[in-house]
Order: sequence, then C-alpha cells, then structure tokens
Amino acid sequence: GDLDFTQVWQAMPMDASACVALPLAAGQQQPLLEKLGAQADAAQSLLAHLRGSAGLCWYPGSRLYTPLLVASLDSAAGAELDPALGSLFSSMVGAHEANASDGSFPVLEQQQGNARTWQRQVSSRFGQYPASAAPDPDAVSGNGFFRVSLARHGATFLFSLDDKLLGKALDTLERRFPPLADIFPGGVLTPVY
Repeated sequence: GDLDFTQVWQAMPMDASACVALPLAAGQQQPLLEKLGAQADAAQSLLAHLRGSAGLCWYPGSRLYTPLLVASLDSAAGAELDPALGSLFSSMVGAHEANASDGSFPVLEQQQGNARTWQRQVSSRFGQYPASAAPDPDAVSGNGFFRVSLARHGATFLFSLDDKLLGKALDTLERRFPPLADIFPGGVLTPVY
C-alpha cells in the first residue's frame, strides 16, 4: 500500500530534492481539517481513501515554505472523489481578498489528461509571483501571490503552494517528462546524484 514516490520526485529536471516520507494517520486528521474549515463529509471522504505514507519534497527552484506533498489514495479512489476534493480545496484554501470582486479569487478546476486539478490565486507578501503577473493586478492585496494547486492523478494526490512543482509532478505521471529510472540503464550501479 505504500506509494512509490520515486515516480514523482525522480523526474524533476535536474533538480535534486530533499524529501521525507511521513506516516499517515488519516483518522486523526478529520478534527484538524474541520477546524481549518473543511466540511465533515468532504474531509471524511478524502481521509477514507488515504493510504500508506506521504512524501514531502523541497526543490531548489522553489521556496522552503512551498514543498510538494504527494500522497497515495486507495484503488477505489477515482473521479467520484473529485467533488469532495474540490469542496475541501474551496473551503480550506484562500482567505478574504479585500480587492477581489467576490471577496476571494475563484477556484479554477480542470481535467488535464488523467489528472483533475484545482487552483486558486491567493494574495501573500511572501507569494512567489509579483502582483503585476496576476490576471488582475489591482485585485491582489499586497505585492505578491501564490497559485495554490491540488491534483488527483489516478490514485496519486498532489498539493503545493508552488504550482510549478505540481505541474512538473503531473508531467512525470503523464509520462511527458521521464523519471530518472527510465533514463539510467537497468542493473547498473549509479552514483548518488
């Protein structure tokens, strides 16, 4: 039941990463998710499908506070889980945006190949993008923003404040970018890179 994280993090193009594997105690997370704004049924739906361990990876092209989170879902998790994921993402990601017309930026949801993704712009003075890069710079509160992103690719769950990390992980899972395991010859000792 453990996720083979090498499929995801071996692929980041020439970006060495620092990764840790964390055990998941999904049953203990529901009260925390609810305190953070999740609806009980959506939180329970996600937690019922989480399996094994999770991986947390930091990359040099990103920031210390924007790691990539990778978790494994059981084989029963599929498109029927997407409404719960979308609900969790909408309720938990973002804050009141004083300059946005509806008080927050919309959640952009789309299907990309085998992945369903959710993304929301969130204003932050620590954001990786300058306000000038936003579709509506005047709506950004402060001088920067994140494109917080969540994805479900088959039985793989991905989340990051850095949308670029999530995009690279999806490229790997979709085989648009080869993992290192596919590049190096099999059966050969490979020095640590």
